[in-house]
Amino acid sequence: MDKSEFLPSIILHILLDKLLATNAFFLIWIFIGYARWRFYLTFSDVEIASWVVGTHGADTGVGVGRKGI
Repeated sequence: MDKSEFLPSIILHILLDKLLATNAFFLIWIFIGYARWRFYLTFSDVEIASWVVGTHGADTGVGVGRKGI
């Protein structure tokens, strides 16, 4: 195999490897973020969790969405 055939094949492999590493990094980052979010919510109070999702005070209308803030 001469140099003209070797370079394109190795460049393609390097690019695919970098793409795979980048995708794996972001998938792991998203998964860890989700796991931390679920972990924090297990120790949170019901009122705090309802405030996070925007349903705090839904029966009174206070604090629902951005209007009550």
